[in-house]
Amino acid sequence: MSAAAPVLEPGPGGAARGRRVGQLLFHSLYRTKTIDADKVPASGPVLLAANHTGVLDGPLVFGLAPRPAHFLVKSELFHGPLGWVLEHCSQIRIDRSQADRNALHQALAVLARGGVVGVFPEGSRGLGDVAAVHAGVTGCRSPAAHPSCPSPASAPVVPVRE
Repeated sequence: MSAAAPVLEPGPGGAARGRRVGQLLFHSLYRTKTIDADKVPASGPVLLAANHTGVLDGPLVFGLAPRPAHFLVKSELFHGPLGWVLEHCSQIRIDRSQADRNALHQALAVLARGGVVGVFPEGSRGLGDVAAVHAGVTGCRSPAAHPSCPSPASAPVVPVRE
């Protein structure tokens, strides 16, 4: 087994550029509308928790979120042209075959600087059943998980409905 790669915090610039492209695409192609954007705090750390029922959920929530966000994205998608896009949009690669502490530390670093992290707590596409939710949201909110992470009370979890 190779040594763990250093934890590199995803930069805010890529997420902001990707969000603008997503807004343009989704607003023009699908005439989407963001509802209750005011529920997402304008500043400070935030966790967006969305159901994952379809293949467009990730790009849709990323593009229409009221703030630039860094989503936990399965590592299998970080190949070819899509991988290039995900890297340049500063998304967080997560290895779902193990407890991926590097991805968790990256997410916590985003929260520590007051950014937005998006998760699909089900871990994969499903029916949106709450019983299928994994510990993704609570792991990021644990004060013991990362010493520089804001307290759990300062990182609200905002549910997202597609």
